[in-house]
Amino acid sequence: MDVVVVGNGIAGNTVAETILSVDPQAKVTIISDEPLPEYSACILCDYISGALPKQRVFLKNKKDYSALGIKTLFGRRIEGFDPFKKRIVVGNRDHPYEKLILATGSEPILLPIKGVEKKGVFCLKTLSDAEAILKHNGKKAVVVGSGPIGIEATVALKKKGYEIHLVEILGWILPKLLDERCSVIAADILGKNGVDVIVGERVNEIYGKKTVEGVSTDQRQILCDTVILSAGMKPRTEMARRSGIDLGQYGGIKVNARMETNYPDVYACGDCAEVMFSETGESILSLLWFSAKQEGKIAGLNSAGVVREYSVPMNVISLKVFGTYIASISHPSYSTDQTYEDKERRFGDVYCRMLLDHGTMKSIQIVGKSDELGIFSTFIRKGEKFEKIRKYVDLRGGPSLFPWYERISYYLC
Repeated sequence: MDVVVVGNGIAGNTVAETILSVDPQAKVTIISDEPLPEYSACILCDYISGALPKQRVFLKNKKDYSALGIKTLFGRRIEGFDPFKKRIVVGNRDHPYEKLILATGSEPILLPIKGVEKKGVFCLKTLSDAEAILKHNGKKAVVVGSGPIGIEATVALKKKGYEIHLVEILGWILPKLLDERCSVIAADILGKNGVDVIVGERVNEIYGKKTVEGVSTDQRQILCDTVILSAGMKPRTEMARRSGIDLGQYGGIKVNARMETNYPDVYACGDCAEVMFSETGESILSLLWFSAKQEGKIAGLNSAGVVREYSVPMNVISLKVFGTYIASISHPSYSTDQTYEDKERRFGDVYCRMLLDHGTMKSIQIVGKSDELGIFSTFIRKGEKFEKIRKYVDLRGGPSLFPWYERISYYLC
C-alpha cells in the first residue's frame, strides 16, 4: 500500500505509525511545508520562557523517520491534487497514492486590527514563530486574546521579564474553557504575578510607524513594543478547498466517524478535520492535541483496512499558570453561554466547580490540581448523573469498592 500523509504534526505522525503497525510493508510518505522533523507546539512557550532548550521541543529527529520506515518530503509545498487520478503534485513531480490522509493542522485566526503588519506583531503557532519572538527581544507586550495559547504566552513572556498586558474582548479570561467564577480565580493568579488583566475591551489599532509603539482599545492606550495575537486557531483547509473536498459547518474538512472524506481513499484527521456523527447529527471540531492523536489513530487504522470509528471526544485542557494547575474537562455539548446547576468544592488551595444539566455532569473545572480529572472524564463521557456517582462512594468513611473512589470522595460530599 502506498500512503501519502500531508502534515507532520501529532495527527500525521500518529497516522503513519499506526499504518506501519498494521502493515509493516506499507510505503508511507509524510509531506510537510515546514523543513523540520516533528516537534510539539504545546511546549513552545516553555522554550520561549527558557524552561526548555530548543532540542527538547523536538519529538523526532530525521533519522527516526528512516528507522520507522517513513519517507519524508520536508520543506515542500503541494502544488496540485487530483483525487480522481489519485495523485498529488509536489514541485514538478507527480506522486501517486493509494491512500491519502490530510493532517494539515490549523492556523492562527488573524484579527481585523489596523496595524497588524507592523514589526513586533506575532502569532504563536510554529517553532519559527517562537524563534521570531525570541529574536525580537522586546520589553513590553500586549497579548490579545486569553485562550490557552494567550495565557501560556503571557506566562512565558512574564518569566522572560516582559511587562505584560492581557486583553480579552469578552467578560472573562479563558472564556471557552472556564465559566466566570473559575475565570476570576485564574485572573487573580495572573494579577498576583504582575500581569495586567483587561477584560471586556476590544483592541482597535496597533500604532507606530513601522514598528509597534502601542495599542489602542476602545477604552485606553497601552504603550508596548510587542503584540501577540492569540485569538484562536482555525482549520487549515486550503488544499481541501481547492480540490473540492466537502467542508463542514465550522470550516473543517468534513469527515465521518472513520475519518473518510467525500472522496474515496482520502481521509482527514487532527485540527483540520470536522467529524460528523451520523447517529446523532453532531458536528465536532476539536483543535486539541489529544483529539488529534485519537483521530490520527482512527484514520490510520481505517486507511490500513482495520475498521474503527471515532467516539465523541471530551474537551480536555490543562494549563500551569505560575505553578498553579488550571484544568477542565467538558462534554462537547457544554457551553459557557448556558446556565447550569453548579456544585462548588474548596479544600485547601484547591477549588473545584462541577456543572450539571438536569443532574448530568457536563463539565468539571479545577484550579489547584488535576490528578483526578481522568476519573471524571469517564463520568462526563457516559452522561452519568451526579447523584449516581455519589452512590459509588461510601461518604460515611467506610471501605470503598474501588480505591479510586476514595480519591474523589471530597469532590462529591
